Amino acid sequence: MKDQKSPFIRQYVRASRSPWDDSSTILLLADVVNKQTLELGHTHYIYLHRDSVGKALGISISNSLFEANPEFTERY
Repeated sequence: MKDQKSPFIRQYVRASRSPWDDSSTILLLADVVNKQTLELGHTHYIYLHRDSVGKALGISISNSLFEANPEFTERY
């Protein structure tokens, strides 16, 4: 179980495109492509960005969520 990667938490291997000095993300919302295998899609998503000690820095949303919500001014 320890060697198994979680589809919900991602530790960065390379620099993020976010405006923060983040080192990992937690997936808060995603499309479910296949419930049996827990395959997740990336059409609609929300990520929580965290620093190296787990402090929450902010969220990012998918382009589709951004475009569907005109009250949002940016994706981050």
